[in-house]
Amino acid sequence: MGCGTKKVSEKLVVDAGSFLDDKQSKEIEEKLKVIDKQERYRLFLYTVIAEKYYKHPNYDEYVFYTVSKGDSTSNLNVLLYLSYDDKKIKIHTGNKAREKLTDSLSQIAINRLIPYLTQRRYYDGFKSTINYIDSIFMKPLNEK
Repeated sequence: MGCGTKKVSEKLVVDAGSFLDDKQSKEIEEKLKVIDKQERYRLFLYTVIAEKYYKHPNYDEYVFYTVSKGDSTSNLNVLLYLSYDDKKIKIHTGNKAREKLTDSLSQIAINRLIPYLTQRRYYDGFKSTINYIDSIFMKPLNEK
């Protein structure tokens, strides 16, 4: 189980946790491509069943570093990460993205996702959370 570094860094959606069917995964990938073309920020969705299948400690940080192509701090990248068995939901942001998506707004996004996860409505939850994050980046910097 796992994805090679090259594959991870080239995709906006990696559903190694198999939460989405192919159609849902493609729909979310298309939404993220539209966001990416607007060049306001870049959002990645990455899921796993359990981190124990991967050799890297702090696997979420490793994934963020990988998708950020080694520049995991001063960029506009955002990673929405879910590890099912570990009950871990994280949002990683580069420093420039953090100017808009603060820690408190990231926590709100996670809190919005949780009810969908408990109902096993993963696609709806990811879609809703992505729309929420996108709405934050649509606002001027000083508007919360």
